Amino acid sequence: MSEKSTLGRIVVIAVYALIAGYFSVAILGSIVNQLYGKPPAHEGKLTQADRTWCLRALVGLRDEIEGQAALELQHPRREGDAFARWRLWEQAWIGKLSAARARCTGSDATLDQAYASLSELHASYAQAIERMIHARSEVADKLKVSLEALRGGAGP
Repeated sequence: MSEKSTLGRIVVIAVYALIAGYFSVAILGSIVNQLYGKPPAHEGKLTQADRTWCLRALVGLRDEIEGQAALELQHPRREGDAFARWRLWEQAWIGKLSAARARCTGSDATLDQAYASLSELHASYAQAIERMIHARSEVADKLKVSLEALRGGAGP
Protein backbone atom coordinates (compact mmCIF):
# COMPACT_ATOMS: atom_id res chain seq x y z
CA MET A 1 0.00 0.00 0.00
CA SER A 2 2.88 2.28 0.65
CA GLU A 3 4.06 1.81 -2.93
CA LYS A 4 0.72 2.96 -4.36
CA SER A 5 0.69 6.00 -2.15
CA THR A 6 4.19 7.00 -3.15
CA LEU A 7 3.48 6.49 -6.85
CA GLY A 8 0.19 8.39 -6.55
CA ARG A 9 1.91 11.26 -4.81
CA ILE A 10 4.60 11.46 -7.50
CA VAL A 11 1.94 11.56 -10.24
CA VAL A 12 -0.07 14.23 -8.43
CA ILE A 13 3.05 16.33 -7.80
CA ALA A 14 4.14 15.98 -11.46
CA VAL A 15 0.71 17.00 -12.76
CA TYR A 16 0.62 19.93 -10.33
CA ALA A 17 4.14 21.00 -11.39
CA LEU A 18 3.19 20.84 -15.08
CA ILE A 19 0.03 22.87 -14.56
CA ALA A 20 1.82 25.42 -12.36
CA GLY A 21 4.67 25.65 -14.89
CA TYR A 22 2.27 26.16 -17.78
CA PHE A 23 0.42 28.98 -16.05
CA SER A 24 3.67 30.56 -14.83
CA VAL A 25 5.02 30.68 -18.39
CA ALA A 26 1.67 32.05 -19.66
CA ILE A 27 1.68 34.82 -17.05
CA LEU A 28 5.33 35.65 -17.74
CA GLY A 29 4.62 35.72 -21.51
CA SER A 30 1.65 38.01 -20.96
CA ILE A 31 3.77 40.39 -18.88
CA VAL A 32 6.52 40.48 -21.52
CA ASN A 33 3.94 41.03 -24.27
CA GLN A 34 2.40 43.93 -22.35
CA LEU A 35 5.81 45.49 -21.70
CA TYR A 36 7.24 45.18 -25.19
CA GLY A 37 4.10 44.85 -27.28
CA LYS A 38 3.71 42.99 -30.50
CA PRO A 39 6.35 43.26 -33.18
CA PRO A 40 5.51 45.95 -35.74
CA ALA A 41 3.61 44.88 -38.81
CA HIS A 42 5.60 44.74 -41.98
CA GLU A 43 5.06 48.22 -43.29
CA GLY A 44 4.68 48.44 -47.02
CA LYS A 45 3.86 44.77 -47.39
CA LEU A 46 0.45 43.69 -48.58
CA THR A 47 -1.39 40.87 -46.93
CA GLN A 48 -2.63 38.08 -49.14
CA ALA A 49 -6.18 39.46 -48.89
CA ASP A 50 -5.00 42.94 -49.96
CA ARG A 51 -3.02 41.47 -52.84
CA THR A 52 -6.07 39.50 -53.97
CA TRP A 53 -8.22 42.66 -53.81
CA CYS A 54 -5.64 44.59 -55.83
CA LEU A 55 -5.48 41.87 -58.46
CA ARG A 56 -9.27 41.74 -58.76
CA ALA A 57 -9.46 45.53 -58.99
CA LEU A 58 -6.78 45.53 -61.70
CA VAL A 59 -8.56 42.88 -63.77
CA GLY A 60 -11.93 44.57 -63.26
CA LEU A 61 -10.61 47.95 -64.37
CA ARG A 62 -8.95 46.39 -67.41
CA ASP A 63 -12.13 44.56 -68.40
CA GLU A 64 -14.19 47.71 -67.85
CA ILE A 65 -12.03 49.92 -70.08
CA GLU A 66 -11.74 47.27 -72.78
CA GLY A 67 -15.50 46.82 -72.81
CA GLN A 68 -16.20 50.54 -72.97
CA ALA A 69 -13.57 51.05 -75.67
CA ALA A 70 -15.05 48.24 -77.76
CA LEU A 71 -18.51 49.73 -77.31
CA GLU A 72 -17.41 53.23 -78.31
CA LEU A 73 -15.34 52.05 -81.26
CA GLN A 74 -17.76 49.48 -82.66
CA HIS A 75 -21.30 50.43 -81.67
CA PRO A 76 -21.49 54.03 -80.50
CA ARG A 77 -24.78 55.53 -79.46
CA ARG A 78 -25.91 58.00 -82.06
CA GLU A 79 -27.79 60.37 -79.77
CA GLY A 80 -26.07 62.93 -77.58
CA ASP A 81 -22.55 64.24 -77.56
CA ALA A 82 -20.24 61.24 -77.90
CA PHE A 83 -17.20 63.14 -76.65
CA ALA A 84 -19.00 64.37 -73.51
CA ARG A 85 -20.33 60.87 -72.85
CA TRP A 86 -16.83 59.39 -73.19
CA ARG A 87 -15.30 62.06 -70.93
CA LEU A 88 -17.95 61.47 -68.25
CA TRP A 89 -17.36 57.71 -68.29
CA GLU A 90 -13.58 58.23 -68.38
CA GLN A 91 -13.61 60.52 -65.33
CA ALA A 92 -15.52 57.93 -63.30
CA TRP A 93 -13.11 55.21 -64.43
CA ILE A 94 -10.05 57.33 -63.57
CA GLY A 95 -11.52 57.85 -60.09
CA LYS A 96 -11.72 54.08 -59.61
CA LEU A 97 -8.18 53.68 -60.95
CA SER A 98 -6.85 56.34 -58.57
CA ALA A 99 -8.51 54.69 -55.58
CA ALA A 100 -7.09 51.29 -56.51
CA ARG A 101 -3.61 52.73 -57.14
CA ALA A 102 -3.62 54.51 -53.79
CA ARG A 103 -4.39 51.24 -52.04
CA CYS A 104 -2.20 48.92 -54.08
CA THR A 105 0.94 50.63 -55.37
CA GLY A 106 4.17 51.30 -53.56
CA SER A 107 4.40 47.96 -51.82
CA ASP A 108 4.93 45.50 -54.65
CA ALA A 109 6.96 46.18 -57.78
CA THR A 110 4.89 43.76 -59.83
CA LEU A 111 1.63 45.49 -58.89
CA ASP A 112 3.22 48.89 -59.55
CA GLN A 113 4.19 47.73 -63.05
CA ALA A 114 0.73 46.27 -63.67
CA TYR A 115 -1.00 49.52 -62.71
CA ALA A 116 1.46 51.49 -64.87
CA SER A 117 0.61 49.20 -67.80
CA LEU A 118 -3.09 49.71 -67.15
CA SER A 119 -2.55 53.47 -67.28
CA GLU A 120 -0.74 53.08 -70.62
CA LEU A 121 -3.62 50.96 -71.91
CA HIS A 122 -6.05 53.68 -70.84
CA ALA A 123 -4.02 56.34 -72.61
CA SER A 124 -3.97 54.28 -75.83
CA TYR A 125 -7.69 53.62 -75.76
CA ALA A 126 -8.49 57.23 -74.87
CA GLN A 127 -6.42 58.49 -77.78
CA ALA A 128 -8.02 56.04 -80.23
CA ILE A 129 -11.55 56.80 -79.05
CA GLU A 130 -11.04 60.56 -79.15
CA ARG A 131 -9.68 60.29 -82.69
CA MET A 132 -12.61 58.12 -83.73
CA ILE A 133 -15.16 60.47 -82.17
CA HIS A 134 -13.54 63.43 -83.90
CA ALA A 135 -13.41 61.60 -87.26
CA ARG A 136 -17.04 60.47 -86.95
CA SER A 137 -18.18 63.98 -86.08
CA GLU A 138 -16.28 65.49 -88.98
CA VAL A 139 -17.55 62.94 -91.50
CA ALA A 140 -21.09 63.13 -90.11
CA ASP A 141 -21.06 66.92 -90.47
CA LYS A 142 -19.87 66.64 -94.10
CA LEU A 143 -22.56 64.06 -94.83
CA LYS A 144 -25.21 66.26 -93.24
CA VAL A 145 -24.16 69.22 -95.41
CA SER A 146 -24.20 67.02 -98.52
CA LEU A 147 -27.65 65.66 -97.71
CA GLU A 148 -29.00 69.15 -97.10
CA ALA A 149 -27.52 70.30 -100.40
CA LEU A 150 -29.12 67.36 -102.20
CA ARG A 151 -32.49 67.98 -100.59
CA GLY A 152 -32.29 71.69 -101.33
CA GLY A 153 -31.23 71.10 -104.93
CA ALA A 154 -33.89 68.45 -105.61
CA GLY A 155 -36.42 71.12 -106.34
CA PRO A 156 -40.11 71.49 -105.44
